[in-house]
Amino acid sequence: MRAYSDAVLTTIDQARSQGAVVARERRDLYTLALAHADAGRLEAELRQRGVIVLGTEYTSRAILTVSNTNERELRA
Repeated sequence: MRAYSDAVLTTIDQARSQGAVVARERRDLYTLALAHADAGRLEAELRQRGVIVLGTEYTSRAILTVSNTNERELRA
């Protein structure tokens, strides 16, 4: 059992040193329908606030799909 534990700890240490370990966090997914004229400006502002913009689809409106941990940051 000890050898197995040591092997696991060594692997985890190597992964951390290589940046391969990431923290999980709960995020909410939002879809925003905007006028085309406002989409670029709003996307830039959201990115500055740390909101992750997952994609933009252009139909009759610009549809931004975003992910964030704090809904208040989207409202301000």
